[in-house]
Amino acid sequence: SSGINAEYGHYFKQINLSDAPQLIKRERVSGTRQMNSISEECTPLKHKYDTCFNTWYTEKFLKGVLTEDCAELFKEYQACVKKALKEKNLVIPDIPEKTS
Repeated sequence: SSGINAEYGHYFKQINLSDAPQLIKRERVSGTRQMNSISEECTPLKHKYDTCFNTWYTEKFLKGVLTEDCAELFKEYQACVKKALKEKNLVIPDIPEKTS
């Protein structure tokens, strides 16, 4: 575990722990508990995406239907999170896009 801390610890040094209560606050949405997003602005998008994903996963993916029903919602949510991270000066390395 010390290797993980040495390798990734610098990513976490910039996190402001005063944001922790907001990050772990949960709300009850549509009868299920959903975690809020890193930013209040992103929380509604996160809840929409979570609901879409959970429906897709249970009603389609588990039945062998491979569609991308929630892709646009994910892109919107991802853009919001990236903006919020930048505003909070949180540096996260980019993950390379999937190439075909």
